[in-house]
Amino acid sequence: MNGWPARITRALAALSSVSPQETGAPAAVLVPLVLAEHGPLLWLVRRSSNLRHHPGQIALPGGKHDPADAGPHETALREAHEEIHLPPAQVQVLGQLPPRLTSSRFLVVPVVGLVPAWFTPVPQPGEVDRVFLAPLRDFEGPGELHVPPSMPERGPVPSYFTQGEVVWGATAAILATLARACRDVQ
Repeated sequence: MNGWPARITRALAALSSVSPQETGAPAAVLVPLVLAEHGPLLWLVRRSSNLRHHPGQIALPGGKHDPADAGPHETALREAHEEIHLPPAQVQVLGQLPPRLTSSRFLVVPVVGLVPAWFTPVPQPGEVDRVFLAPLRDFEGPGELHVPPSMPERGPVPSYFTQGEVVWGATAAILATLARACRDVQ
């Protein structure tokens, strides 16, 4: 893993030069990576079942852009602090992935950041039901087709299974893109 952050930063710079063709409400998520002996891990959240958008789904910490935010990086760091109490100063931003349009019409910018291994998340009640670490390697490959229980009308969608949870939608697509980029730099 020696030199891994610099290599992934270069890979992200090449990927983030893609400009979005879609439009939507601006939002950002943080992809909080932790370097571990057997490969990168990342913090994921299970959103509260009481939320209006994407209730009960596995997601990355993040949310809508606030007019006071200077840009996507600030939105992602602010939201991660609100949702899992991750201090923004403890995140080394490595870059970002191309924006992704969600089914709820948010144009989400995934901001990739390195988080210290000692960080222990504290879920924000009412927003986050669970926070857990998952190996990034779980998102390599095409995934499996799975019908999301919360949206059966969508039919089967590419999904990934990790730590007893099902990850699908924009989160699955973001993590699959990052897993491919990381595999190419290791």
